[in-house]
Amino acid sequence: MKQILMFLLLAAFSMNSNAYQHDAFAKPVHYGDFVTELPLLIKTAVERNGWQVSAVNNNVYHVDIEHKGYVINTTISDDNSALTIVLVSVDKPDCKKKCAIDNDRVQGWLLRMRKLLTQQITLQARDAAQQAL
Repeated sequence: MKQILMFLLLAAFSMNSNAYQHDAFAKPVHYGDFVTELPLLIKTAVERNGWQVSAVNNNVYHVDIEHKGYVINTTISDDNSALTIVLVSVDKPDCKKKCAIDNDRVQGWLLRMRKLLTQQITLQARDAAQQAL
């Protein structure tokens, strides 16, 4: 009985942690006043993994990639010192039949883009702190 109860508790905990990680890329990335050139920061961060900034309209950057048969379109919004990534569309144009999209792969690529943005922001924060000393 104890083993079954322990199994149910572990299963409930693992489902809860997976639900938390879903769309983790969509959490806002806050930056401070030390980011001087935001367009350059975004371009540098997203191009490190093959993403391309296709258009910029009113502080909204349209970013897309063609990778491993997927075409992914996203936007990065600049809202009051925070960057937010929004998934616009995912497509597999080479697929002749109705193909399933591997959401874990797509989530991973978007999370990697978010990590690269935070890395660039952190580097600029470090440089600003060193100059202030």
